[in-house]
Amino acid sequence: ARGMKLILDWVPDHTSPDHHWVMEHPDYYFRDAQGVPMVPRDADGKLTVYHSYFQINESAQGSGAAKSMFKNSVEMYQKLGVSEISVTAGLSKGRYVWASFGFQASPREVENYRGAFQSHMRMKAENLERRSHITDYPHAERSAFAAEAAKLRGALEKTSSIKSMQDIADFAHNGDKLGKDWMLNHTQGMDMWHGKIKMKD
Repeated sequence: ARGMKLILDWVPDHTSPDHHWVMEHPDYYFRDAQGVPMVPRDADGKLTVYHSYFQINESAQGSGAAKSMFKNSVEMYQKLGVSEISVTAGLSKGRYVWASFGFQASPREVENYRGAFQSHMRMKAENLERRSHITDYPHAERSAFAAEAAKLRGALEKTSSIKSMQDIADFAHNGDKLGKDWMLNHTQGMDMWHGKIKMKD
């Protein structure tokens, strides 16, 4: 009424030690050997951080806002002495975003994603090859299908070099960002993957 505005500094993932969830939902918290809630640490006693959820409005996606927020978080973690950040990559664009940031998944998860990526390209190439032999299409279109199929076959040969999720995210061939397109648009039915990144990296 008087032109006043409210600024709310709300931290949604923190509670006090005497919050009723501590007793009612003990699984919500990291705990030490005595069962006391604690800040998560690695085997060497160094601080670690786990990002379980990160979502940004669709209107802001692609604007660089997510990268800016993550960069600010990393700078804060460095000041706090955090040694490692862990994420679960599964929501919306998360599979691609965390991979492009360099988070490392387990070898098994990388192999699963690499195999699915290869299968996707192989099926696409086979479909184009079939279409290139259908005489109902004009000759120019059949030639274009065959050329695209050959390009995908060439890209497939390069996938043996994939060793990480970031390799998939960055995978390109003849200027086509095949890995980015696949991770953003064709992985919805796949299991989420879990990544880690060392702050010293």
